[in-house]
Amino acid sequence: MNSMVREDLMRELAELSREYAPMRFGQLVCFAATLVPGTTPQIPAAVSDQAMLEAIREHRSRLKPRDLSAFGDDTPGLRPIRMELVDLMSKVGNEYRLERLGQLVDLLVGPNHGIYDIADEQLLSIAQQYWEQRGKNTVVITTGGGGDETDSMFASEN
Repeated sequence: MNSMVREDLMRELAELSREYAPMRFGQLVCFAATLVPGTTPQIPAAVSDQAMLEAIREHRSRLKPRDLSAFGDDTPGLRPIRMELVDLMSKVGNEYRLERLGQLVDLLVGPNHGIYDIADEQLLSIAQQYWEQRGKNTVVITTGGGGDETDSMFASEN
């Protein structure tokens, strides 16, 4: 994982969040994956950070600037939970060092939720749990090379 690319990707996702404020973070990741030529929303874990970053930048370059003057000082921004989620996902991503952000979100979400369907509050809670438990009686599980994908990021050592 290239940490500079990941940092840039998280910044671009934050900016994309401003444009698509009603979207949940997982929906945004799926949407960003569809911007990459040849991908579908079902496979954001397969999209490289670099490809997603380039696709988001290309998409944002084509967006028309919004006239925010009607909002006065209350210009639309990131909701506090989204800011917290983006910050925490950056930290978890740096700790976990997966190649792709979509893969990280997919592993955090686990088998009970889909990336697209999970609420920001749920994803934040899961990421906080990981962050608090790292190094404490847990083993981080990564995807296997032989096709045995893991369902969750957490497994007890006991």
